[in-house]
Amino acid sequence: MADFELYARDSKNVVIPVRDEGGNYVDLTTADIRWVLSEWMGGPPILEKTRTAGGASDEIGIEQSSGQPYPASMVVKILPDDVLVAGGIYTHHARISFVDARDTVKVGVVDVKDAPAA
Repeated sequence: MADFELYARDSKNVVIPVRDEGGNYVDLTTADIRWVLSEWMGGPPILEKTRTAGGASDEIGIEQSSGQPYPASMVVKILPDDVLVAGGIYTHHARISFVDARDTVKVGVVDVKDAPAA
C-alpha cells in the first residue's frame, strides 16, 4: 500500500510527519532535509528536493503537526514538471540531518498514476 499517490504532471504538497524511533515527533527547525523519489530504494533519483536548516526553501517546507509546539512535518512541494515518469510504484526516502550529528531516515512507497487524458 502506498503512502500517497500523485499524478504525473500534477502538483501536490505532500505532508510527511516525522517521528523518532520512539514514536515522538521530531522538531525540524534545525534540520537539513533531502527527499528523493526513485524506482527502487537506493536507485538513482528521479526527483530530489532539499531544505537547509533555518533557510527558506521552495522545495521542502516545515509545519506544525498534531498540536506540537514546533514544526514536525515536512511538506514536499511537487510541481507539474517534477514528475515526468510512467505510472507505477516508486519509493521515496528522506534523510533528515541535525547539527548534533543525529540522522532520521523516513522511507515509503508512492503510487504514481499516468496523467489523465485531456
